[in-house]
Amino acid sequence: MVKLHSVSSHKKYRFFIGPEGGFEKEGVASIQKMGGIPVSLGNALIKTEYAGFFVLSSIFYEFGL
Repeated sequence: MVKLHSVSSHKKYRFFIGPEGGFEKEGVASIQKMGGIPVSLGNALIKTEYAGFFVLSSIFYEFGL
């Protein structure tokens, strides 16, 4: 897994929010085959309903938006 700021040079972003416990290895491999870069939200357990807000907040913070 990488930190968000290390992929900041990309122009387009798509986020896949996984189930509690994370994606299975096969799912991560499929995303990587499509050019995706896995990024972890860390060890925090975040409800699916809030994960999107968490991701957007992290992006806004990271890029100074």
